[in-house]
This record gives sequence, C-alpha cells and structure tokens, in this order.
Amino acid sequence: MKVKSDIVIDVDQDTLWRVFENADKLEEWQPQLTISEQRKPKFIAGICTTRWSKAVVVYHMEKHANNRTRCIVHGNHQFEGLKKLASVFVRQAILNQTDEDLQRLKLLAETKDNGPRA
Repeated sequence: MKVKSDIVIDVDQDTLWRVFENADKLEEWQPQLTISEQRKPKFIAGICTTRWSKAVVVYHMEKHANNRTRCIVHGNHQFEGLKKLASVFVRQAILNQTDEDLQRLKLLAETKDNGPRA
C-alpha cells in the first residue's frame, strides 16, 4: 500500500538536513526509521518498521517560499501473513501516523537546538 503526505517546515533545507543527520533527533521524531540512502539536498530514504507493516520510506525536500522547506514523504508499506487481510482497515491509521511523524519533524526542525551533536 502506498501513502503520501507532506508538510511545509519553517526552516531552510540545510537546517532540515541537520535534523535527519542528528541520531538523537531522529530517535525523537521517527524511532522506527533506519536511513539507508541520502542524496543531499533532495531526498533521504530508509526502512520504517511499524506494528502494521514494513515500509520503504522516501523523504523529498523542496525549497519553498520565504526560506522554508516542503517535505514530502512517500511510503510503500508491505504486509505479511494475516496483516495483509487487515491492510485495508489500517490505511487511515498509517496516514495518521505519517502525519504525526511529520508534525514531530516540523517541531524539532523549528527549534533552536537542531544541529548534529559533536
């Protein structure tokens, strides 16, 4: 099942990248994500394991007006066993979780302490 969501974050792309690069921050907003590919400044991809599925997730970052960044997430969720039967019923829950994750990302990116730790 494919899902897509997006959000505009009030920081530039470099600042948003620092949130992805900071392991502590990543743990705060998306603890299930394991990053496997990065192509600065356009996208980050990884595997996200949830209680419903395992998903390939890609975060695209685009410049937006007034030095902001639009973050678009694409998720391709795979279900196994009996979870395949329930996949139609959890679509909205997955979309809600994706939106909550993006809201946490926005909050962390827009705070002052968002850089990588030494």
